[in-house]
Amino acid sequence: MLQIGVLADDLTGANDTGIQFRKTGLVSQVTLLRKDTTVTVPVCEAWIIDVKSRGCSAASAYELNRQAASAMKAASPGIMYKKIDSTLRGNIGAECDAVLDVFQDRILIMAPAYPELGRTTRNGIQYLHGVPIDQTELSKDPISPVLTGNIEKALSVQSKHESALIHKRHLESVRLFKEQLSRFIRAGVRILIADAENDRDLDQLVNIAGSSGVEPIWVGSAGLASALSRKIASECGMPEWPMDSASQMLVVSGSQTELSRLQLEALSRYSGMKEVRLASVDLLEAEDAGRLKGFQEAAQELARGKHAIFALAKESGGSLKNYAAQQGKEYSGTVRELAGKFGEAVNRLIRANPQIGWLIAIGGDTARAICDALGTDSLRLADEWLPGVIHAQCSEPEGLQLITKSGSFGDHETLVHIFNRIGAFYE
Repeated sequence: MLQIGVLADDLTGANDTGIQFRKTGLVSQVTLLRKDTTVTVPVCEAWIIDVKSRGCSAASAYELNRQAASAMKAASPGIMYKKIDSTLRGNIGAECDAVLDVFQDRILIMAPAYPELGRTTRNGIQYLHGVPIDQTELSKDPISPVLTGNIEKALSVQSKHESALIHKRHLESVRLFKEQLSRFIRAGVRILIADAENDRDLDQLVNIAGSSGVEPIWVGSAGLASALSRKIASECGMPEWPMDSASQMLVVSGSQTELSRLQLEALSRYSGMKEVRLASVDLLEAEDAGRLKGFQEAAQELARGKHAIFALAKESGGSLKNYAAQQGKEYSGTVRELAGKFGEAVNRLIRANPQIGWLIAIGGDTARAICDALGTDSLRLADEWLPGVIHAQCSEPEGLQLITKSGSFGDHETLVHIFNRIGAFYE
């Protein structure tokens, strides 16, 4: 029986949300949605679909989520969950509308907070470590820049539905919640937004709403999913994960965040891994990525049986924007083209070095582009090693272990912790 259904806007989000239900003992699988491909329900208890809609146009995001929501509705999950970014990147309004148009008799309860990673909601405003998100580096995200931290405003850009804020006082009892919910419904509100500044707030939301008799579609990040998993936790434990993969590691990053750059540098210093970086414009212009010096250096390290770091260089002076303008292309389209070419380059490295047993992918677009290039249709989720750091096994190539994390998650030592944990399997 399918207990949980999740629609996610990118792959790292699919993984870090799905793993919350895996922790309860549920068999959890991620399906990578592709255009013009029939979606089939896997044999699992928590089914997560990576819709890959964060960087799309609003119209495309709506259609992709409508398609995925229809497939999920046919599978009749006990709990329906729409995963959005905890910093409001992407097409949250269009995606919510798609889900509501498929589940026409339901309301959405939205709580994007992820307190464990510093993402909180106060008075309907989203914060990152106490700073409104539109005042952080996420306002310069190359694919989906954050223009406002006000959740209602962010929704209204794309959504046709009314939204309203649930204050903490409404969650003091089931009676108060039901009274306020009735007022909202009479006013035509379909999307309820909840404040949350810590895990207790999320637990309170889940417990009160869950005891009120309503069956909402939950909308949030891994933070709300974690609260739901705590409520529905199974008594069965986590089964042992077979670990028969080779020990060689390839660490790849397409992320442009300063944090990811510092994490890679820390890993290189600690482990002695060679860090190879490709200039974005060089990769876009190359007829054959295999001829690029950076690609050849990474290939040589891997052929020697060594671990390697393979990453896109941090942009300087708007080089990628200038390149897009010179080519007469949209910047967002150029960024997606870059992710695709980087994914193909990583695919070549993995196919040429079957001894690689572990792929650590930083950035949701990076991870998805690599999976597309590898021909990976699904991921079987295994465990969460650190907040937002997910271990999964690829359907193709068989046996390849995948670690995913967002470029903005963790601290400077996160990759060092991952490196040591993988090494511990082979001691």
